[in-house]
Amino acid sequence: MSIPSKLRDLLISAALSSIVVTTSSAAPSDDSGVTIFSDLCYHAEAGDLLGARVILLRLKGGDYVVYQIARGELAEPQIVSATVGPKNAEISFKIAQPDEAGATFRGKMTAEALTGSFDNKNWTNRKGEQIFRLPRIVGRQQSYPACS
Repeated sequence: MSIPSKLRDLLISAALSSIVVTTSSAAPSDDSGVTIFSDLCYHAEAGDLLGARVILLRLKGGDYVVYQIARGELAEPQIVSATVGPKNAEISFKIAQPDEAGATFRGKMTAEALTGSFDNKNWTNRKGEQIFRLPRIVGRQQSYPACS
């Protein structure tokens, strides 16, 4: 076997071993790397994108969240440090907004969703509720569902 084919086989093996499928109701595992939670939806009447997206990045140097909100269109993403509990179920992170006071999110993660709220009571979900429930997105989100 030549060196290029050994390298190819090693890369294929590494790629396959990095794919993680979660079938239980447990929170995302330590080695999943990237977990996406989102309730983004398309409001056809207004032509608006609404909702929030939280992307959890589990990196060797620490945990981070990419937070993005949509109120008509997607806002610029914010990348912030996150604290994830020892059983990978609890998460907290702080978001700052230029036009309003910042807020800390505290919630729980499962294989199905991220549920929680911000400590600033003015921060609500797309329905005006204080509790956010962001379904877990598996794979790439090709389009946004219609808002209900």
